Amino acid sequence: MPQIVKLYLLGGTAVVDFIYAATSPIIQIYFISLISSNILAMANILTTALAAAVNASVQSDRLKDFYRHHFLWIIAIDVICFALVSFEGLSIPEARFLGLAILNAVSSTLWFTVVNDAVNHQINGDKLTKWNSLSKTVNLTAALLGSVIAIIFTGVSVELCIAAQCSANLVMGVTDWLAYKKIRY
Repeated sequence: MPQIVKLYLLGGTAVVDFIYAATSPIIQIYFISLISSNILAMANILTTALAAAVNASVQSDRLKDFYRHHFLWIIAIDVICFALVSFEGLSIPEARFLGLAILNAVSSTLWFTVVNDAVNHQINGDKLTKWNSLSKTVNLTAALLGSVIAIIFTGVSVELCIAAQCSANLVMGVTDWLAYKKIRY
């Protein structure tokens, strides 16, 4: 796999993992206090049911080809909807939980499936194991650093945290798209 592709894939996920680790505590504390346990349970059910359906759809070669062909749209829809749901959630917290449940189950699952499938066609065996280990190490390191930031900066506004997450999601969308363009088969 070309070095630039590795940098795109590692860089995008590192940014997301860092930003999410730094901002999620503030966002979670803020929003969890605004909803009932029923909404959280419904969001969990929705995520599980939709994720099962989406993962089952990947078994179809026809649908998998459709997802590959429309990968840019999957990313764009995910990034745009994530921002809309995130900011609308400030006014309607229930919409945030349910909307993100749908996004996580549908577009995010498709996004990561297409990227992983492309990577799996580029490398295999021991090289794939090493790649997965490197990727996980970078992600965990970024999350660790983000967690340290979360401990230091506790007074950040929830709006700024949401904006940071939306920006990180956009960065990962761009880097994953650039990587995919170079390695799609």
